[in-house]
Amino acid sequence: MSEPLRILQGDWVVAPDWLNLPQTVRARAPEDRNRLCRVRVNKEDVVKAATQRRRQPAYDFWSVLNGKAPPVPYIGDNPEAGLLSLFDAHACFKGVRRPIAEDGNGDGFLAYVLKPSWFFVYDARPPLIMCLKEPVPNDLVFVAYVRLDDPAETSGVKGVLTHWHFVAADKRDGTLPREYDKRYVSQLW
Repeated sequence: MSEPLRILQGDWVVAPDWLNLPQTVRARAPEDRNRLCRVRVNKEDVVKAATQRRRQPAYDFWSVLNGKAPPVPYIGDNPEAGLLSLFDAHACFKGVRRPIAEDGNGDGFLAYVLKPSWFFVYDARPPLIMCLKEPVPNDLVFVAYVRLDDPAETSGVKGVLTHWHFVAADKRDGTLPREYDKRYVSQLW
């Protein structure tokens, strides 16, 4: 039996710890990879997936973009060894060659690319519901999309992390997404 998504306590709804994503995460600035910036975290899609009993988007966030093991029991020894965070992205593209949400042409988005070695997966096999640390197949990379804020923003927050996923790696360069030259408008770094 899986953990309930929400527990009602009086008039309050309490989410499980693995759904309590941080407000922001560290990233490299798109204009200069040697500078730090922050991006806000949009939790809406993670919560929507969780209501459909899909934990993997949350677990991907924790283990690939936040560099931490998901806050669940039965995690094992030394769970955070080898995990990455959004700050560890090795490539950044500006402009996605497709519409995304309200952005009709994808110009207002960044795509951060990571090549993680490890991630956590949800495992509901009896007798315990667990979170297992697994190696990432070598033919995959991880892409995180950030919708840019107004360029006049001066707080150091660049935008909002809207969604993320694994994609097939390019055959020419296994550290970038397949057909990256056709997916994105320009490579920033």
